[in-house]
Amino acid sequence: MRMFPYIFGERLTGHVLVNNWSNGWSFDSAQDKKLTTIYLVFWPQVLEFIGFALLPLSFLWLLRKK
Repeated sequence: MRMFPYIFGERLTGHVLVNNWSNGWSFDSAQDKKLTTIYLVFWPQVLEFIGFALLPLSFLWLLRKK
């Protein structure tokens, strides 16, 4: 699905260490002659956004009338 590429996409293998601390991935761009789009997803950031979306619900639950 094009809407959620980080869930339904293909996992990129070939992880390498860059400058002894940074992450990098090697891939062969000559293999595919078409334009390739790569999405990098940092899961803790996605979970933070989900938490921010749920935050108003907790406030509404606390402020509800009894």
